[in-house]
Amino acid sequence: MKILMLRPNYFPEVAGGTRLAKDLVDDLIAAGHQVEMITPFPVKVDEKVKREYKAKKNEVAQDGSLAIRRIDVPIEEKSFPRRIVKALFVFLGMYRKGLASKNPDLIMTISMPPFIGPLGSILGKTKKVPVVYWEQDIISKSIKKDSKIGNWLLKTLMKKVIRTLETFTVKTSTHTIAISNKFKNYHLQEDKLNPEKISTIYNWIDTSQVNYVKRENNELFQELGLDKDKFYVTYCGNIGYPHNLETFIEAAKKLESYPDIEFLIFGEGSRKEAIQRHREKLNAQNVKMYPLVPLDKASLAYSIGDISIVIGQAGTSENGFPSKTWSIMSAARPVVSSFDIDSELTNIIRDNEAGIAVPPEDSNALKEAILTIYHDRSLIDQMGRNGLNYVENNISREETTAEIIDLFETLHTQNKEGRK
Repeated sequence: MKILMLRPNYFPEVAGGTRLAKDLVDDLIAAGHQVEMITPFPVKVDEKVKREYKAKKNEVAQDGSLAIRRIDVPIEEKSFPRRIVKALFVFLGMYRKGLASKNPDLIMTISMPPFIGPLGSILGKTKKVPVVYWEQDIISKSIKKDSKIGNWLLKTLMKKVIRTLETFTVKTSTHTIAISNKFKNYHLQEDKLNPEKISTIYNWIDTSQVNYVKRENNELFQELGLDKDKFYVTYCGNIGYPHNLETFIEAAKKLESYPDIEFLIFGEGSRKEAIQRHREKLNAQNVKMYPLVPLDKASLAYSIGDISIVIGQAGTSENGFPSKTWSIMSAARPVVSSFDIDSELTNIIRDNEAGIAVPPEDSNALKEAILTIYHDRSLIDQMGRNGLNYVENNISREETTAEIIDLFETLHTQNKEGRK
Protein backbone atom coordinates (compact mmCIF):
# COMPACT_ATOMS: atom_id res chain seq x y z
CA MET A 1 0.00 0.00 0.00
CA LYS A 2 1.21 3.50 -0.84
CA ILE A 3 0.23 6.31 1.55
CA LEU A 4 0.33 9.92 0.39
CA MET A 5 0.88 12.29 3.35
CA LEU A 6 0.30 16.04 3.24
CA ARG A 7 2.13 17.78 6.08
CA PRO A 8 3.15 21.37 6.99
CA ASN A 9 6.55 20.15 8.18
CA TYR A 10 8.73 17.07 8.46
CA PHE A 11 12.16 16.03 9.65
CA PRO A 12 14.61 17.77 10.10
CA GLU A 13 12.16 20.53 11.06
CA VAL A 14 12.04 21.12 14.82
CA ALA A 15 8.29 21.60 15.21
CA GLY A 16 5.29 20.15 16.95
CA GLY A 17 4.26 16.82 15.48
CA THR A 18 7.52 16.09 13.64
CA ARG A 19 8.44 13.24 15.98
CA LEU A 20 4.99 11.66 15.64
CA ALA A 21 5.06 11.91 11.86
CA LYS A 22 8.50 10.34 11.65
CA ASP A 23 7.48 7.51 13.99
CA LEU A 24 4.40 6.77 11.90
CA VAL A 25 6.35 6.87 8.63
CA ASP A 26 9.00 4.52 10.02
CA ASP A 27 6.39 2.08 11.34
CA LEU A 28 4.42 2.12 8.08
CA ILE A 29 7.57 1.25 6.18
CA ALA A 30 8.45 -1.45 8.71
CA ALA A 31 4.98 -2.93 8.08
CA GLY A 32 5.78 -3.18 4.36
CA HIS A 33 4.10 -0.02 3.05
CA GLN A 34 5.41 2.93 1.04
CA VAL A 35 5.05 6.60 1.92
CA GLU A 36 5.09 9.67 -0.29
CA MET A 37 5.39 12.90 1.71
CA ILE A 38 4.51 16.35 0.38
CA THR A 39 5.84 19.07 2.68
CA PRO A 40 7.60 22.48 2.54
CA PHE A 41 11.35 22.86 2.84
CA PRO A 42 12.44 23.00 6.51
CA VAL A 43 12.38 26.49 8.02
CA LYS A 44 13.01 26.14 11.75
CA VAL A 45 16.56 24.84 11.26
CA ASP A 46 19.97 26.47 11.06
CA GLU A 47 21.25 28.00 7.80
CA LYS A 48 23.53 25.06 7.06
CA VAL A 49 20.61 22.63 7.13
CA LYS A 50 18.49 25.01 5.04
CA ARG A 51 21.16 25.10 2.34
CA GLU A 52 21.55 21.32 2.44
CA TYR A 53 17.83 20.68 1.99
CA LYS A 54 17.38 23.27 -0.75
CA ALA A 55 19.16 20.72 -2.95
CA LYS A 56 16.71 17.99 -1.92
CA LYS A 57 13.58 18.98 -3.81
CA ASN A 58 12.80 15.30 -4.41
CA GLU A 59 14.29 13.01 -1.80
CA VAL A 60 14.17 9.21 -1.75
CA ALA A 61 15.06 7.49 1.51
CA GLN A 62 14.76 4.25 3.46
CA ASP A 63 15.60 1.94 0.57
CA GLY A 64 13.15 3.67 -1.70
CA SER A 65 10.16 3.24 0.62
CA LEU A 66 9.96 6.96 1.46
CA ALA A 67 9.70 9.70 -1.17
CA ILE A 68 9.66 13.32 0.03
CA ARG A 69 8.48 16.06 -2.33
CA ARG A 70 9.50 19.47 -0.97
CA ILE A 71 7.64 22.73 -1.66
CA ASP A 72 9.57 25.97 -1.91
CA VAL A 73 7.71 28.71 -0.01
CA PRO A 74 9.53 32.03 -0.61
CA ILE A 75 7.88 33.98 2.21
CA GLU A 76 8.19 34.12 6.02
CA GLU A 77 5.41 34.46 8.60
CA LYS A 78 6.23 37.96 9.86
CA SER A 79 2.65 39.28 9.82
CA PHE A 80 -0.88 37.94 9.49
CA PRO A 81 -1.20 38.90 5.78
CA ARG A 82 2.11 37.15 5.08
CA ARG A 83 0.83 34.06 6.87
CA ILE A 84 -2.13 34.02 4.47
CA VAL A 85 0.13 34.41 1.43
CA LYS A 86 2.43 31.66 2.68
CA ALA A 87 -0.58 29.36 3.18
CA LEU A 88 -1.61 30.03 -0.43
CA PHE A 89 1.86 29.08 -1.69
CA VAL A 90 1.76 25.85 0.33
CA PHE A 91 -1.77 25.04 -0.87
CA LEU A 92 -0.89 25.48 -4.54
CA GLY A 93 2.35 23.52 -4.16
CA MET A 94 0.63 20.64 -2.38
CA TYR A 95 -2.19 20.56 -4.91
CA ARG A 96 0.18 20.45 -7.85
CA LYS A 97 2.40 17.75 -6.35
CA GLY A 98 -0.61 15.83 -5.04
CA LEU A 99 -2.13 15.64 -8.52
CA ALA A 100 1.23 14.41 -9.83
CA SER A 101 1.41 11.62 -7.24
CA LYS A 102 1.20 8.26 -8.99
CA ASN A 103 -1.22 5.60 -7.72
CA PRO A 104 -1.58 6.36 -3.99
CA ASP A 105 -3.81 3.92 -2.15
CA LEU A 106 -4.69 6.25 0.72
CA ILE A 107 -4.20 9.92 1.62
CA MET A 108 -3.50 11.20 5.13
CA THR A 109 -4.07 14.86 5.99
CA ILE A 110 -3.74 16.94 9.14
CA SER A 111 -5.59 19.81 10.82
CA MET A 112 -3.01 22.58 10.67
CA PRO A 113 -3.03 24.65 8.54
CA PRO A 114 -6.77 24.18 7.99
CA PHE A 115 -6.67 24.03 4.17
CA ILE A 116 -4.75 20.72 4.16
CA GLY A 117 -7.81 18.70 5.19
CA PRO A 118 -10.08 19.96 2.37
CA LEU A 119 -7.22 19.65 -0.11
CA GLY A 120 -6.79 16.00 0.85
CA SER A 121 -10.51 15.37 0.39
CA ILE A 122 -10.39 16.91 -3.09
CA LEU A 123 -7.37 14.82 -4.04
CA GLY A 124 -9.00 11.71 -2.57
CA LYS A 125 -12.10 12.18 -4.70
CA THR A 126 -9.97 12.83 -7.79
CA LYS A 127 -7.87 9.71 -7.26
CA LYS A 128 -10.75 7.62 -5.85
CA VAL A 129 -8.89 6.61 -2.67
CA PRO A 130 -9.79 6.86 1.03
CA VAL A 131 -8.71 9.91 3.03
CA VAL A 132 -7.81 9.88 6.73
CA TYR A 133 -7.90 13.22 8.55
CA TRP A 134 -5.59 13.39 11.60
CA GLU A 135 -7.07 16.08 13.82
CA GLN A 136 -4.42 17.41 16.19
CA ASP A 137 -6.36 20.57 17.03
CA ILE A 138 -9.61 22.39 16.26
CA ILE A 139 -8.36 25.67 14.84
CA SER A 140 -11.73 27.45 14.70
CA LYS A 141 -12.01 27.24 18.48
CA SER A 142 -8.66 28.95 19.01
CA ILE A 143 -9.14 31.90 16.63
CA LYS A 144 -10.41 34.23 19.37
CA LYS A 145 -7.12 33.82 21.22
CA ASP A 146 -4.94 34.85 18.29
CA SER A 147 -4.30 38.57 18.78
CA LYS A 148 -2.47 38.78 15.44
CA ILE A 149 -5.77 38.39 13.64
CA GLY A 150 -6.88 42.03 13.68
CA ASN A 151 -10.21 43.18 15.06
CA TRP A 152 -13.32 41.40 16.24
CA LEU A 153 -14.97 41.42 12.81
CA LEU A 154 -11.96 39.85 11.12
CA LYS A 155 -11.65 37.22 13.85
CA THR A 156 -15.35 36.35 13.48
CA LEU A 157 -14.98 36.02 9.71
CA MET A 158 -11.84 33.89 10.02
CA LYS A 159 -13.51 31.64 12.57
CA LYS A 160 -16.49 31.05 10.26
CA VAL A 161 -14.25 30.33 7.29
CA ILE A 162 -12.07 27.88 9.20
CA ARG A 163 -15.09 26.26 10.84
CA THR A 164 -16.53 25.69 7.35
CA LEU A 165 -13.25 24.10 6.23
CA GLU A 166 -13.18 21.83 9.29
CA THR A 167 -16.79 20.73 8.81
CA PHE A 168 -16.15 20.04 5.13
CA THR A 169 -13.06 18.01 6.04
CA VAL A 170 -14.63 15.72 8.64
CA LYS A 171 -17.69 15.13 6.45
CA THR A 172 -15.77 14.39 3.24
CA SER A 173 -12.85 12.45 4.71
CA THR A 174 -13.31 8.70 4.84
CA HIS A 175 -12.25 8.64 8.48
CA THR A 176 -11.17 11.15 11.15
CA ILE A 177 -8.65 10.34 13.87
CA ALA A 178 -9.28 12.63 16.86
CA ILE A 179 -6.60 12.86 19.53
CA SER A 180 -9.10 13.31 22.37
CA ASN A 181 -12.61 12.18 23.20
CA LYS A 182 -13.59 15.84 23.53
CA PHE A 183 -12.75 16.38 19.85
CA LYS A 184 -14.66 13.27 18.85
CA ASN A 185 -17.77 14.21 20.83
CA TYR A 186 -17.66 17.73 19.40
CA HIS A 187 -17.94 16.42 15.84
CA LEU A 188 -20.58 13.87 16.77
CA GLN A 189 -22.73 16.59 18.31
CA GLU A 190 -22.01 19.66 16.17
CA ASP A 191 -21.40 18.04 12.77
CA LYS A 192 -23.74 15.05 13.27
CA LEU A 193 -20.89 12.85 12.09
CA ASN A 194 -21.46 9.13 11.67
CA PRO A 195 -19.76 7.50 14.71
CA GLU A 196 -18.21 4.92 12.37
CA LYS A 197 -16.31 7.70 10.60
CA ILE A 198 -14.39 8.94 13.63
CA SER A 199 -12.26 7.36 16.34
CA THR A 200 -10.14 8.57 19.24
CA ILE A 201 -6.49 7.60 19.09
CA TYR A 202 -4.25 9.45 21.51
CA ASN A 203 -0.85 10.59 20.33
CA TRP A 204 1.79 8.16 21.51
CA ILE A 205 5.22 8.31 23.05
CA ASP A 206 8.20 6.10 22.31
CA THR A 207 9.80 5.51 25.69
CA SER A 208 13.00 4.38 23.97
CA GLN A 209 13.31 7.85 22.44
CA VAL A 210 12.34 9.93 25.47
CA ASN A 211 13.48 8.67 28.85
CA TYR A 212 15.02 9.88 32.09
CA VAL A 213 18.70 10.85 32.05
CA LYS A 214 20.39 11.29 35.44
CA ARG A 215 21.87 14.70 36.12
CA GLU A 216 25.42 13.42 36.27
CA ASN A 217 24.97 12.07 32.72
CA ASN A 218 22.96 14.98 31.32
CA GLU A 219 25.26 17.00 29.08
CA LEU A 220 22.80 19.90 28.84
CA PHE A 221 23.68 20.97 32.41
CA GLN A 222 27.23 21.69 31.37
CA GLU A 223 26.28 23.00 27.92
CA LEU A 224 23.86 25.55 29.41
CA GLY A 225 25.88 26.27 32.54
CA LEU A 226 23.16 25.02 34.91
CA ASP A 227 23.79 24.29 38.57
CA LYS A 228 22.99 20.61 39.19
CA ASP A 229 22.08 21.33 42.81
CA LYS A 230 19.15 23.61 41.99
CA PHE A 231 15.45 22.71 41.76
CA TYR A 232 14.24 23.18 38.17
CA VAL A 233 10.77 23.81 36.80
CA THR A 234 10.70 23.39 33.01
CA TYR A 235 8.43 24.07 30.08
CA CYS A 236 9.29 22.38 26.79
CA GLY A 237 7.34 23.02 23.62
CA ASN A 238 5.61 25.52 21.42
CA ILE A 239 5.29 29.16 22.49
CA GLY A 240 2.00 30.06 20.84
CA TYR A 241 -1.34 31.63 21.64
CA PRO A 242 -2.92 28.73 23.52
CA HIS A 243 0.16 28.38 25.74
CA ASN A 244 -0.30 30.79 28.61
CA LEU A 245 3.34 31.22 29.58
CA GLU A 246 2.56 34.55 31.22
CA THR A 247 1.14 32.52 34.13
CA PHE A 248 4.33 30.43 34.19
CA ILE A 249 6.47 33.58 34.50
CA GLU A 250 4.16 35.14 37.09
CA ALA A 251 4.40 32.01 39.25
CA ALA A 252 8.20 32.16 38.89
CA LYS A 253 8.21 35.80 40.02
CA LYS A 254 6.25 34.85 43.14
CA LEU A 255 8.91 32.26 43.96
CA GLU A 256 11.95 34.49 43.53
CA SER A 257 12.51 34.39 47.31
CA TYR A 258 13.61 30.76 46.77
CA PRO A 259 17.07 31.20 45.23
CA ASP A 260 17.46 27.50 44.53
CA ILE A 261 14.32 27.29 42.33
CA GLU A 262 14.88 28.15 38.67
CA PHE A 263 12.44 28.18 35.76
CA LEU A 264 13.51 27.10 32.26
CA ILE A 265 11.64 27.51 28.96
CA PHE A 266 12.75 25.43 25.96
CA GLY A 267 10.70 26.51 22.99
CA GLU A 268 9.98 28.43 19.82
CA GLY A 269 6.84 29.96 18.43
CA SER A 270 4.93 33.03 17.35
CA ARG A 271 4.78 34.49 20.87
CA LYS A 272 8.38 33.98 21.93
CA GLU A 273 9.23 37.68 21.74
CA ALA A 274 6.07 38.60 23.67
CA ILE A 275 6.97 36.13 26.43
CA GLN A 276 10.51 37.51 26.57
CA ARG A 277 9.07 41.01 26.99
CA HIS A 278 6.74 39.79 29.76
CA ARG A 279 9.69 38.24 31.57
CA GLU A 280 11.63 41.50 31.28
CA LYS A 281 8.63 43.58 32.39
CA LEU A 282 8.30 41.51 35.59
CA ASN A 283 12.08 41.35 35.98
CA ALA A 284 11.74 37.61 36.53
CA GLN A 285 15.44 36.84 36.75
CA ASN A 286 14.80 33.26 37.82
CA VAL A 287 13.41 32.47 34.34
CA LYS A 288 15.75 31.47 31.50
CA MET A 289 14.76 30.87 27.89
CA TYR A 290 16.41 28.53 25.39
CA PRO A 291 15.63 27.33 21.85
CA LEU A 292 13.61 24.16 21.36
CA VAL A 293 16.04 21.26 21.45
CA PRO A 294 16.27 18.81 18.50
CA LEU A 295 14.57 15.43 18.74
CA ASP A 296 17.77 13.58 19.61
CA LYS A 297 18.15 15.74 22.75
CA ALA A 298 14.55 15.57 23.93
CA SER A 299 15.40 13.19 26.77
CA LEU A 300 18.03 15.61 28.05
CA ALA A 301 15.64 18.59 28.05
CA TYR A 302 12.74 16.77 29.69
CA SER A 303 15.04 15.24 32.32
CA ILE A 304 16.37 18.58 33.56
CA GLY A 305 13.22 19.50 35.45
CA ASP A 306 12.32 18.27 38.90
CA ILE A 307 8.89 19.31 37.65
CA SER A 308 7.64 19.81 34.08
CA ILE A 309 4.77 22.13 33.32
CA VAL A 310 1.82 21.78 30.93
CA ILE A 311 0.05 25.10 30.60
CA GLY A 312 -2.77 26.64 28.59
CA GLN A 313 -5.33 29.41 28.55
CA ALA A 314 -8.79 28.69 29.90
CA GLY A 315 -10.76 26.77 27.28
CA THR A 316 -7.68 25.34 25.53
CA SER A 317 -8.95 21.77 25.96
CA GLU A 318 -11.71 22.63 23.46
CA ASN A 319 -9.22 23.03 20.63
CA GLY A 320 -6.08 21.15 21.67
CA PHE A 321 -4.56 18.38 23.74
CA PRO A 322 -0.99 18.92 25.03
CA SER A 323 0.75 15.75 23.92
CA LYS A 324 3.99 17.01 25.47
CA THR A 325 2.45 15.48 28.61
CA TRP A 326 3.46 12.05 27.32
CA SER A 327 7.09 13.16 26.88
CA ILE A 328 7.14 14.43 30.47
CA MET A 329 5.75 11.12 31.72
CA SER A 330 8.12 9.12 29.53
CA ALA A 331 11.02 10.99 31.15
CA ALA A 332 9.56 9.98 34.56
CA ARG A 333 9.01 13.60 35.64
CA PRO A 334 6.00 14.83 37.64
CA VAL A 335 3.47 16.82 35.60
CA VAL A 336 2.08 20.04 36.98
CA SER A 337 -0.73 21.18 34.72
CA SER A 338 -2.25 24.65 34.61
CA PHE A 339 -5.05 23.57 32.33
CA ASP A 340 -8.81 23.18 32.15
CA ILE A 341 -9.90 21.26 35.24
CA ASP A 342 -12.73 19.52 33.37
CA SER A 343 -10.35 18.13 30.73
CA GLU A 344 -9.15 14.63 29.88
CA LEU A 345 -5.65 15.78 30.77
CA THR A 346 -6.65 16.63 34.34
CA ASN A 347 -8.42 13.28 34.74
CA ILE A 348 -5.38 11.35 33.51
CA ILE A 349 -2.97 13.20 35.81
CA ARG A 350 -5.19 12.83 38.87
CA ASP A 351 -6.43 9.28 38.23
CA ASN A 352 -2.86 8.05 37.80
CA GLU A 353 -1.31 10.26 40.51
CA ALA A 354 1.25 11.43 37.96
CA GLY A 355 1.37 15.04 39.13
CA ILE A 356 -0.76 17.95 40.27
CA ALA A 357 -3.50 19.65 38.25
CA VAL A 358 -4.53 23.25 38.99
CA PRO A 359 -6.91 25.66 37.22
CA PRO A 360 -5.59 27.64 34.25
CA GLU A 361 -4.50 31.28 34.48
CA ASP A 362 -3.99 31.03 38.26
CA SER A 363 -0.36 31.78 39.11
CA ASN A 364 -0.98 31.38 42.85
CA ALA A 365 -2.33 27.86 42.39
CA LEU A 366 0.61 27.03 40.11
CA LYS A 367 3.05 28.40 42.68
CA GLU A 368 1.50 26.29 45.47
CA ALA A 369 1.62 23.13 43.34
CA ILE A 370 5.32 23.70 42.68
CA LEU A 371 5.98 24.27 46.38
CA THR A 372 4.12 21.05 47.29
CA ILE A 373 6.66 19.01 45.34
CA TYR A 374 9.58 21.27 46.30
CA HIS A 375 8.91 20.61 50.01
CA ASP A 376 8.32 16.86 49.52
CA ARG A 377 10.98 15.61 47.10
CA SER A 378 9.76 12.01 47.45
CA LEU A 379 6.88 13.02 45.15
CA ILE A 380 9.30 13.52 42.27
CA ASP A 381 10.15 9.83 41.92
CA GLN A 382 6.71 8.64 42.99
CA MET A 383 4.75 10.74 40.49
CA GLY A 384 7.38 10.21 37.82
CA ARG A 385 7.08 6.42 38.09
CA ASN A 386 3.29 6.63 37.97
CA GLY A 387 3.39 8.70 34.79
CA LEU A 388 5.87 6.37 33.14
CA ASN A 389 3.70 3.37 34.00
CA TYR A 390 0.71 5.09 32.40
CA VAL A 391 2.36 5.79 29.05
CA GLU A 392 3.98 2.36 28.90
CA ASN A 393 0.64 0.63 29.50
CA ASN A 394 -1.72 2.87 27.54
CA ILE A 395 -0.12 4.86 24.72
CA SER A 396 2.97 3.00 23.62
CA ARG A 397 4.24 3.70 20.12
CA GLU A 398 4.04 0.05 19.06
CA GLU A 399 0.37 -0.40 19.93
CA THR A 400 -0.82 3.05 18.82
CA THR A 401 0.83 3.19 15.40
CA ALA A 402 -0.33 -0.41 14.83
CA GLU A 403 -3.91 0.78 15.42
CA ILE A 404 -3.49 3.51 12.80
CA ILE A 405 -1.87 1.15 10.31
CA ASP A 406 -4.69 -1.37 10.83
CA LEU A 407 -7.19 1.42 10.10
CA PHE A 408 -5.33 2.30 6.88
CA GLU A 409 -5.29 -1.32 5.74
CA THR A 410 -8.99 -1.78 6.51
CA LEU A 411 -9.98 1.35 4.56
CA HIS A 412 -7.78 0.31 1.65
CA THR A 413 -9.35 -3.15 1.54
CA GLN A 414 -12.86 -1.71 1.71
CA ASN A 415 -12.06 0.70 -1.10
CA LYS A 416 -10.74 -2.10 -3.33
CA GLU A 417 -13.81 -4.22 -2.66
CA GLY A 418 -16.07 -1.25 -3.34
CA ARG A 419 -14.54 -0.82 -6.78
CA LYS A 420 -15.34 -4.41 -7.80
